[in-house]
This record gives sequence, C-alpha cells and structure tokens, in this order.
Amino acid sequence: MAGHRVEAAVHPAVRERDLPRLVRADKGWWARENPASAYPGSGDPNGISRQAIAIINELRSNPFLGNAWEGRSDRFESLTGCRRVAFDRHGWNGKPRYRLVYRLFPDEDLPELVWVICVERRADMSAYQVSQGRLPVDPADLPSSHDWR
Repeated sequence: MAGHRVEAAVHPAVRERDLPRLVRADKGWWARENPASAYPGSGDPNGISRQAIAIINELRSNPFLGNAWEGRSDRFESLTGCRRVAFDRHGWNGKPRYRLVYRLFPDEDLPELVWVICVERRADMSAYQVSQGRLPVDPADLPSSHDWR
C-alpha cells in the first residue's frame, strides 16, 4: 500500500460536536497553564484539537494507523470493523485520554475512504459509547465514490 492515499471524511457530529468540544478543552487548559496570556487566535499548536486534526490528515496516507477493534469487548460489538487511535496533547505523560474511532470503506483490504466516526474522551468508555450510537454506517450516507478521489 506504499503511496496509496485514501480520502478522509468525518461524521457530521465530529465536525459539529467533537472537534468544538476539544477546542473548548484546549482553551480551558491554556487558561489554567497560562493565566497571564490570552489563548492564541490560531489555537494551541500542542492542543488536543490540533492532534486530532493531524491524525485525521495522517490517516489519508496511513489508513492502518489505528488498532483494529476486533476482539475487544462484547459490550461494543457494533464497533467490530472499526479502528481506534489513542492520543493526547503533546507533552502529556500519562495514558492518552482521547480516542479517535474510524472505519475504512469499502473494506480493509483496499480502503478508499477513512470515515471518522468519533473523537472523544476515553474515560468511562465514552468514545466507544458515542461511536456505537453513531453506527451502523449506511453507505448511502457516505460521500459518493467519485468524491473519495
């Protein structure tokens, strides 16, 4: 698959809910860590929202970046076929607190589209609960194949 690039698209809720929530979390972190300076207008370059966007962009050239869900938990059986990427802001030393969940279309063998289902906190399995609520994915809801290229 060297050199094979795929298109990346996000579930509407990722754009409308998940990414704005990460930006708010970045602003809160910035205010706590840098009380004397305003949040940078272009955003915190080390922030979790920037990390999420960087991962989405990286998935275009490396759609297998995330770990496959298979065999994880019966509780989230509908996530079979999905992949997940653990991440956090640069400089975080603990276990990554966020998960990006996605699925490859039309299939894993030769994907043409990375469909990002959710970008959410890991705590309390939140990312997986939210992802499960956004599935199943109806292929009719995905961008048409001519938009993937």
